Amino acid sequence: VTLDFTGSVDGEPCAGGEGKAMPVVIGSGSLVPGFEEQLIGIKEGEERSLNVEFPKDYHAEDLAGKKALFEVRATEVAEEELPEIDESLAEAFGVTEGGLEKFREEIHDNLSREADDRLAIVLRDAVFQAVLDKNEISVPAALVSQELNLLLETAEKEQPDIRNNEEVVAMYEKLAERRVALGLILAEITEKEKMMPDAEAVEQRLQQLAETYEDPSAFVEWYKADRKRMADIEAQVLESMVVDKLLQDATISEKTVSFQELVKPATGEAEKED
Repeated sequence: VTLDFTGSVDGEPCAGGEGKAMPVVIGSGSLVPGFEEQLIGIKEGEERSLNVEFPKDYHAEDLAGKKALFEVRATEVAEEELPEIDESLAEAFGVTEGGLEKFREEIHDNLSREADDRLAIVLRDAVFQAVLDKNEISVPAALVSQELNLLLETAEKEQPDIRNNEEVVAMYEKLAERRVALGLILAEITEKEKMMPDAEAVEQRLQQLAETYEDPSAFVEWYKADRKRMADIEAQVLESMVVDKLLQDATISEKTVSFQELVKPATGEAEKED
């Protein structure tokens, strides 16, 4: 279903509560609980009023636990039609040799990479949250202001008037405080442990990123041609080194989840970081 919508809380428009041509897959569970269920049976051109309640742990604190009203209009309604699984499907995805067996192999490899990347993000966020929970730190206002400005500049590309929304700015300010606090703590760890990004690990990370592109060698050359881009890769490697170091003395609990659960969009600060 493709929707135009407006949302309000207590009769007042809510932050990020307006949009046009938003695609929604009913049953995907990607929206606020109760939203998708109320769209069942909607027809193109039909308007509906949806009453929902944001979860208490919703990432936007000003909306957490609040009841909201969404006025929606369906501009398009479509049903998914799955194609036949045959060699013509494989060819449509660029697999011209090896047929279905090669196609399945490539899908499996892509999903494995996606799972590995998501696991790394989940692990990183759990470690960083534990670090913040165990270390109270006063962050310099000047650094928070600088980080907030960078975040807002990025957000302005999609929402030019974002600085006029006090609630959204306050949300970004909390994120800026978190990022600055983490940055200071991690910088202290890397200095104390005398950590430097390993050249081999940097190359390995670069090759890993390149695997997802049609021409991996061109991607690698593009990165290596710019020192700033390579610095970003080095920062990722250094971050992973810090995570590995912190995990050496951590008490770890593990749980098994399905692939669908793993790759489901995150909520909270992790989602914004990602």
